[in-house]
Amino acid sequence: MKDLTTGHDVVFMDWQGGLAYVRPVGGGVERSLDPAAIRPLPGGPTLAVRIVPGVPHGRPDTGEGAA
Repeated sequence: MKDLTTGHDVVFMDWQGGLAYVRPVGGGVERSLDPAAIRPLPGGPTLAVRIVPGVPHGRPDTGEGAA
């Protein structure tokens, strides 16, 4: 979405109490806007996915069996 009050692209999160809740692309503080202050970006909706590598838990398997 385009935030018309700042000119920045934002990610739409939800509607609540008649307001649109958005946050900056890439993360940041969510804030509310009058719905008239946002517009869809040209090209239609898109979905952005950020994959974060997991952290292994426990002891690594050495393949030697239990001691």
